[in-house]
Amino acid sequence: MLDTGPIRTLAKGEKITEPGFYQIPIEQHHNQPCDGPSVTSGVLRTMELGTPADLWAFSKWNPNRWPDEDKDALRLGRAAHCFVEGGLEKIEEEFVVLPSNKPNRPTQSQRDAYIAGRPTDAGKRSVEFWAKVDKDHRSILTEKEWAMLVDMAKVMSEDPAALVTLGGEPEVTMAWQDEITGIWCLARPDQISFS
Repeated sequence: MLDTGPIRTLAKGEKITEPGFYQIPIEQHHNQPCDGPSVTSGVLRTMELGTPADLWAFSKWNPNRWPDEDKDALRLGRAAHCFVEGGLEKIEEEFVVLPSNKPNRPTQSQRDAYIAGRPTDAGKRSVEFWAKVDKDHRSILTEKEWAMLVDMAKVMSEDPAALVTLGGEPEVTMAWQDEITGIWCLARPDQISFS
């Protein structure tokens, strides 16, 4: 049986070298955090439900990978993970909320007019708004999606069963080595409790 031990925090650049529980950023979790090859549960699910070729087609390790769109379900799932990890404040660290009255993305002619110094008011607003959004490192949520996440947070905070479920440590990476292959296996449940 795996000895849980304490939850460890890795120093920058440090690798996981023994089985256990680790407090690491999600990006590190998905970017080979161990001293040998590692797979996440998502990788294993892709291989089980598809093929290794399906996995390789979109893998960041594949230099000829297919572009992988930021699907709504995955984006909202990341936002929900942020909520579990640190509440609405954590969501705001990772996501920018676009107002419902946002301008449409600028057309090429609006961009050309803006560069030439003769934009219309609507073109200027559009070019400047989207330039600011595109420079922001955060992912995008709409006002409607933000409102849904706020409602979910309210419902969860009022649900006794959810409060018990969410009473542990959020977003902890669990790591162990497969005895047969030596490959590191990683899991990251929403919450983990040792009691």
